[in-house]
Amino acid sequence: MAQAHLVSNTAPSKWRWALAALSLGAIALVWWTRGPTAQQAEPAVAPAPVAPLMATPPAATAEPVNATNTMAQAAPEASSPDAAALVQQQMLAAKEIERQPDMKPLVGPIKDKPAFVSDMEWAMLQGAAQQHADPQQELTRLVNFLRFNKQLESWEGLPKSADAGRRQVLASQLLEDLPQRVANGEMELKAAQQTQAALLKDAVPDAQVRRQRAAQEARRLTQAVPPQ
Repeated sequence: MAQAHLVSNTAPSKWRWALAALSLGAIALVWWTRGPTAQQAEPAVAPAPVAPLMATPPAATAEPVNATNTMAQAAPEASSPDAAALVQQQMLAAKEIERQPDMKPLVGPIKDKPAFVSDMEWAMLQGAAQQHADPQQELTRLVNFLRFNKQLESWEGLPKSADAGRRQVLASQLLEDLPQRVANGEMELKAAQQTQAALLKDAVPDAQVRRQRAAQEARRLTQAVPPQ
């Protein structure tokens, strides 16, 4: 897939960086998931900033790239109306996750752009899916992985004291979805286990019940590991 030119060379460097951050999630799905096409392609952007979002669990020291916050900080310096519109689209897409923290995975062929996917992300995911042997199935996988990452970012950004209820809803949904990310080869088992431990603290407040749930969730993860 050809690299998209998001802004002209005359745009301020900080704004170009912000727009690059805007599509990191979508680009990461194209270049870092383990589909047949992704294994053969060269990454369109440097992988280092993307890796925390894709593999590093919440308990790790590295902080994931928060494209929405980064763009919000850079927005006052924007001079391009088109660039500002892209930022606005990305922020609106992120708000869909805030409105529906318990959003479930999408099933079956996806014909229309989901509200939590920006126009830019949608174009990139469609382009990547078309290079796959089964474009419909691949598009569904990529969209669901993007949804998972946005939910994880939303959960990480919520204050623990003021938003305990919302954190619990998000953590529960992420726990339910985590084995599928392992089954798809999108997360390594060790990273998924560490993420699972962090999520359980919010999803199950009672310590005794949490210990029982932890054993169940651990089995779900190990059973999801793809055969070698």
